[in-house]
Amino acid sequence: MDAHLRALADTKYGSLWLDQDVRPEPLAPLVKDEKCQLLIVGGGFTGLWAALQAKERNPDADVILIEATFVGDGASGRNGGMLHAALTHGENNADHHFPGERDRIAELGRLNIKEFVESLARYNIDARYEKVGFMSVATTESQVAAIRKSYERQKAAGGDVVWFDQDDVRRAVNSPTYLAGLWFRGGQDGIVDPARLCWGLKETVLSLGVGIFEGTPLLSMSPDGAGMQARCTNGTIRSDKILLGTNAFPSLLSPIRKSVIPVWDYQLATEPLTPAQLAAVRWGATRQSLSNEANMFHYYRMTQDNRITWGGGGSVCY
Repeated sequence: MDAHLRALADTKYGSLWLDQDVRPEPLAPLVKDEKCQLLIVGGGFTGLWAALQAKERNPDADVILIEATFVGDGASGRNGGMLHAALTHGENNADHHFPGERDRIAELGRLNIKEFVESLARYNIDARYEKVGFMSVATTESQVAAIRKSYERQKAAGGDVVWFDQDDVRRAVNSPTYLAGLWFRGGQDGIVDPARLCWGLKETVLSLGVGIFEGTPLLSMSPDGAGMQARCTNGTIRSDKILLGTNAFPSLLSPIRKSVIPVWDYQLATEPLTPAQLAAVRWGATRQSLSNEANMFHYYRMTQDNRITWGGGGSVCY
């Protein structure tokens, strides 16, 4: 058997984050007709944050959230859990799609992370946030040139960035593939446990009076006088407005369905590293989140129990 097949022989398929003893039991599904001012469809980050912000803006608002399976079951409970203030997946994307607005977009990204962290503290959400910054690593000479250019631009603008040559980056993270690195040390970039974030948001919005029905897929929706009605398996919800937070899942609205292409990749997590293994890879001291500069990039991070998770691969399976 090939070495990589032997290495994977005893692995477990599933989300590392969702496979935790603290995972809450799903709430009961909808079993009768309901009414509300705002109906939110989708129990991931979009739906949960929308519910929280709706209650913050109007504490008396009558809000219901429905989720087809359980909160965090989609991409929100299956991502890398890396917080980065950038909103556009690279400066080139910002320049192409929003010419002349790079600085404004960067400021919005920093504000986004700031308010995110403040929300964790305000509601005592244990998302296992670690403020460790973000490092971009180069694995080819062209990538070295690209991140060096970014370093010089960031440094000239007063950014808190640190340049690592090949020896430096090997002392920080002992990978023989890394030729250089750029550590974005300032700001509040870092890592979280995405499932614990979902569960913390769920508990928070419940405490604020949001009604949540899990195991409740939306079958159809249609206008109902001045409002809307949403038909589910065991009941209908009438509301003033509906917010769709289903993101990459197929939407019931044809214009949205035709404009969304889901893109995903694969993740792999190790067992918790031993002290000797941590010392060998050297990463346990700084714990920055990492990604390489490739177009179809890969990303890496540590967990609180000292596993390494890798993500990437550019799965295209439409």
